[in-house]
Amino acid sequence: MLVIALCCFGAGVAMVHLVRRFGGPLAERLPQPAFISVTATAWALALGFAASDVFSLNGMADRAAQAERSSISRLAGMAAPEALDRPEMQRTISDYAHEIMSVEWSTNHNRTASARANDLLQSLRLQIIAMTGEGVPEVLIGKTITDFDELQDARGIRLALGQSVLDETRWYLVFALSILTALNIGMVHAGAPRAARNALAVFCCALFMCLAILGLTADPYRTMHPSLLITESALAPLALT
Repeated sequence: MLVIALCCFGAGVAMVHLVRRFGGPLAERLPQPAFISVTATAWALALGFAASDVFSLNGMADRAAQAERSSISRLAGMAAPEALDRPEMQRTISDYAHEIMSVEWSTNHNRTASARANDLLQSLRLQIIAMTGEGVPEVLIGKTITDFDELQDARGIRLALGQSVLDETRWYLVFALSILTALNIGMVHAGAPRAARNALAVFCCALFMCLAILGLTADPYRTMHPSLLITESALAPLALT
């Protein structure tokens, strides 16, 4: 982020020297001060759209993590001894939660799926199907299927959001308009080099602070801890195994 701000400052200062060195009288070549708004407005809009995208991703990531945690908790509660008493299903859910935490979240940064997590989901699916021939009430089977489907959906959303972090195209427009705005500031203030440097310093400081703050939150999972997936009471005993 600092490199980008320094590049913009350097580009603006270079524009000041180029305009002053080449061409005729400055009064005839310098644009009006209001011309800065042409690129500055576009830069502000692009930065605002990028910020909105970042904050939106963070909100969706929070909701997806909460949904996945809730689904894991409900499935674990359904398989508990005081409910359906299915220890194999409970172990599968526990293994899935720990696989998500240790591999998909911590190692893969929620950008690629774990093959073992896929296998555990398939095993859980087969166990739910097997319940149909074991005298389990259809209402409970239907509820378990619903929870299982919601678990898969929440996981898919989590991985999709992790993949979206890799898409940097939204920042290219911000960087391009930052350079153009710095060049514009340098051109408009070419008649007063000190004023140009002051204006560029203010602009580049604002650019650095905005990009630094957005950079800290660009990855929605950076500030989340994977252990939140097993903090529900229904999974508390499994978290200790």
